[in-house]
Amino acid sequence: MMSDTPPANDLYTTLGVSRQSTFMEVRDAYKFVSKMYHPDKFHDRSGKADAHVLFMRAKFSYDTLSSEVQREIYNRFGEESLDFDPRLDETKILEGMVGMYLFWCGMIFFSTIDAATRSSRTWLLLAGLGMLLAEVSFSFTKAEVPHISFAPALTEHQLVLLLHAIFPAVILVLQAVAMVHYVDVDAALAEAVRAIDAQHAHMGRAMGLVGKALHTGRMSAADREEVLQVERQGASLDALHARLEGLQSHTNDPMAKYYWFFIAGFYGCLYWMQGGEE
Repeated sequence: MMSDTPPANDLYTTLGVSRQSTFMEVRDAYKFVSKMYHPDKFHDRSGKADAHVLFMRAKFSYDTLSSEVQREIYNRFGEESLDFDPRLDETKILEGMVGMYLFWCGMIFFSTIDAATRSSRTWLLLAGLGMLLAEVSFSFTKAEVPHISFAPALTEHQLVLLLHAIFPAVILVLQAVAMVHYVDVDAALAEAVRAIDAQHAHMGRAMGLVGKALHTGRMSAADREEVLQVERQGASLDALHARLEGLQSHTNDPMAKYYWFFIAGFYGCLYWMQGGEE
């Protein structure tokens, strides 16, 4: 009896070969798989029917991967595009990309309206731009996904679908980072200014008490304690001034200084993908 497991959707996985497999390797793999799943090897009706599905899937995989043109289309645009090369109608490709990325831009904008998440907007737009440029490179240039040991059958089309799938998670993660680092600067500044004003008021009263003591030649225990309390709060006042200066130069984007890292990483990825041509 055959198992009820449906045939693999990935053509490379169906034949058990990698993206870098040569025509001879694809042919040998097809011979092996076709013999394994040939319907004549199974005598019961259910097993024969399942074997026929797997056998036809293996034949389709071989027909596609043994043709350089069909293989290129499959790698870049997926199985659904094998009937017509999308590169013959570049306008349709661009229309699809424009619709998709306008949707992402709208999602980024409306999900970051709140002040606490607004600082993540720039990073999200940069991530979306990187994803767009990768998709354009795969669709209109010879850029390829180099061999990856843990994903030997990964195609450009599958990588694009993977990026689309994880992008909502990227949005949530970057928004969470922005919320953790968010500071309401206006409210914090107002609070610091009020605290400094209160300290100045206490200092003014303490100076008045000292002046009174100098004039009368004596100071009550309560007045002395109040003056000592203001003196002890001097360090707190210095800390408040430092806090105030820090807030005035504060940014709610803790990674603002590292935009260069994103750009360098993007160009590194492009170089890595271009290496697949060689």
